[in-house]
Amino acid sequence: MEKEEIIDTIKQFACSLAEKELIDKYGKLPEQLMTKRGEYRSKYQDEFNKLYDRYEDRLIRLSGKNVDELFVCE
Repeated sequence: MEKEEIIDTIKQFACSLAEKELIDKYGKLPEQLMTKRGEYRSKYQDEFNKLYDRYEDRLIRLSGKNVDELFVCE
């Protein structure tokens, strides 16, 4: 798998996991957490960001790579 594919996959999974946790916590559908423009309402955005960062970090570690290997341009 190419470096870009690994990064994209990690970001997609981190986003899905963070969203799932918000859905479970608040018992709402994704569209109820978002504005009509598809952005998280301010009430949920900070929490989503923290969850996303946590899942992204875990997934990077599970990939066997470190942040510098994946996100530093060569």
